[in-house]
Amino acid sequence: MMRAAESDGFKVVTIVDPGVKFDPGYSVFEEGRAKGVFCKTEQGKLYVARFGRVARFPGFTLEKTRSFWADLTVKHLAQGIAGI
Repeated sequence: MMRAAESDGFKVVTIVDPGVKFDPGYSVFEEGRAKGVFCKTEQGKLYVARFGRVARFPGFTLEKTRSFWADLTVKHLAQGIAGI
């Protein structure tokens, strides 16, 4: 689809929400959990946002989190996305 859009002169730009879907088995969530990149409570549990239990948020103050997110961005752009 991206190639077809590009051949027609279109550029695809996406909006990326940093909330990662909380879904055991979802590769992005599992990799992030294994690497310890999500925000945690004072008790050491994954932080749950007030608006629901559907997402976990990366703690971008950590270098390992920024590297994790950068790797995801490279994969995203490799799919033919023109920008984020």
